[in-house]
Amino acid sequence: MTGPALFCAGVPVDMGERIGRGGEGEVYAIAGVPSRAIKLYLKPDAAHEAKVRAMIAAQLADKCTSVAFPLQLVSAADGRFAGFTMRRVTESEPIFELFASGSRRERFPRADWAFLVRTATNIARVVAQVHAEGAVIGDINSAGFLVSQQATVTLIDADSFQVAGHRCRVGMPEYTPAELQSRRFDEVDRTIDHDAFGLAVMIFQLLALGRHPHAGVRGGRSIPLETAITQGRFAYSLIRQMGSTPPPHCLTLHDLPLGIRTLFERAFALRMGPRPTAAEWVNELILLEAGLARCPGNPAHRIPDLSAPCPWCRIERELGRSLYPPLTADASATQSVRTDLHHEVARVVRLARDHAGETVQPMWRRSDVVPSKAATGQLLDGGQQSALPPPVADPLRSDRSSLRPKVCRTARRDPGCGRQGAGSVAHRAWYLGDQHPGRDAAARSSQPRSAEGRQARSTGAGDTAGCCRGGGPDHA
Repeated sequence: MTGPALFCAGVPVDMGERIGRGGEGEVYAIAGVPSRAIKLYLKPDAAHEAKVRAMIAAQLADKCTSVAFPLQLVSAADGRFAGFTMRRVTESEPIFELFASGSRRERFPRADWAFLVRTATNIARVVAQVHAEGAVIGDINSAGFLVSQQATVTLIDADSFQVAGHRCRVGMPEYTPAELQSRRFDEVDRTIDHDAFGLAVMIFQLLALGRHPHAGVRGGRSIPLETAITQGRFAYSLIRQMGSTPPPHCLTLHDLPLGIRTLFERAFALRMGPRPTAAEWVNELILLEAGLARCPGNPAHRIPDLSAPCPWCRIERELGRSLYPPLTADASATQSVRTDLHHEVARVVRLARDHAGETVQPMWRRSDVVPSKAATGQLLDGGQQSALPPPVADPLRSDRSSLRPKVCRTARRDPGCGRQGAGSVAHRAWYLGDQHPGRDAAARSSQPRSAEGRQARSTGAGDTAGCCRGGGPDHA
């Protein structure tokens, strides 16, 4: 296409079609280079250039392969800074398309709750990558994460991140913690703990089908999200009286395992110490997925506990419609055998964790609990997401060897081993091993955020046009 003369490393760049437009810039394809795109700022300034240069100098694009960081500077014919090149993301959709059942059926026709759990795990992995490199996302939102049909995740709009002292100047209120509500983002140094709030909101929305954790009801009337966040009104809390209740027809914390419930309580308490890190979420979500089983009454429902009533059966009865795609005939044939195996694996995992004392006191209060080197390496290993494999004959195929307890050899031989007791946490460490447990998808603000990046779903630009604000299964 005809456009302004642009150069990348002194070489002319032939722009293709425009594939995105936002408040700060436009995104174009690069003719003949399908894996790359160009972002051109509408009003490039020194702050944009300094931040982009810092990201390129730090080689963040190479270190965080699941993030569309800037690759090279792009200049105009007169040599002035114009924008940058980046990885082009294709065959992916913004994560908010997974929230409501209507858009999920259209965009992700094979996605069940196991798919949503896997997506949440991969989001936490990507956030952990960014934090491991010393960057802060700042503007976590439902348009910045693109999801493939295999549940792998790519984070876009990376030029807004806070890096090397260059602040993130934008944000969305529904993903902003209470301490930053109504603050000017260009006057605030964001932290990993601030990111932890937005990450927890995103994970909650995935597991609860689009419900925002602060979208509560008080006196029969809904509470504005910004007000609820500022006041710390986590409507689903089981340990604090919030003066508000969850909306009807939704998942509750009672429906989730203790480890997940605890992380949500920590994330949304006004002040109970640091919020859960991305690595903590990865650990708990892996265990959640490992324990998923099929509802005996409806095999299309994936549930974390066979001993409790299926929450999806309850919600579907209340709504009068289904939330998940029906299971295929071949998948149903193997369900009865494999469900028992899944339940047994989940039971063993829970017993091991109980024996290690993890349910006696909150994990964040234990000074002796530190991630193993193997686990830390796996959690933060760049690009190592758990992709859902192609459909196979057995939809419940899974490699359970990736989750295994390792016990102190001395304790194994001698129950009287004196190192804090043979059953203590010091004698057990969970190793992630292979990060591909392998489930089949079919089975299983200076100003408020600008419109930047809201147009292109398959590029480095974002999309917030369909972002849910507390929506859920009743607004498909």
